[in-house]
Amino acid sequence: FFFLWGELTFGGVDTTKFTGPLEYVPLTNKTYWEFATGPLKLGGKVVSGFPGSAILDSGTSLLTAPTRVVAEINKALGCAVVNGECIFAKCPDYSKLPVISFTINGKDWPLSPKDYILEVSQGGQTECLGGFMALDMPAPIGPLAILGDVFIRKYYSVFDFGQSRIGLAPSV
Repeated sequence: FFFLWGELTFGGVDTTKFTGPLEYVPLTNKTYWEFATGPLKLGGKVVSGFPGSAILDSGTSLLTAPTRVVAEINKALGCAVVNGECIFAKCPDYSKLPVISFTINGKDWPLSPKDYILEVSQGGQTECLGGFMALDMPAPIGPLAILGDVFIRKYYSVFDFGQSRIGLAPSV
């Protein structure tokens, strides 16, 4: 539904699909491709309550975080929340929305509004949805965030099982 394009390569890395070096991040839990995170920043301001770990998941369409974190994001975006989804009455002016950055391995990985607002067209109508979903993962698994397809579309992602790490670089 939200995965607009992409490619999956087994056993290698396609250097034509990203720019710069791959930034490798060690896994803290191999079961879920979990790694440590720093703060989430909304327009440069730290959002309190963002968990200290996340998983990179190609099977999750959106970005998930604890309910209170997503509520703060949705409030800043100015959308209406209906059944947990951030829905805009009309597609927003992207220039008025904040950049949202995930801090991973001491580096900020920003998403622009064009990255995290999903434009869905059906029957000649376009609807805009926020790419965040509240998900409260209980202990011992959580709390944690899930960086799904919204993040993976922007950043080339390597799942390096042999060295227990993920690699990230800007996609082309």
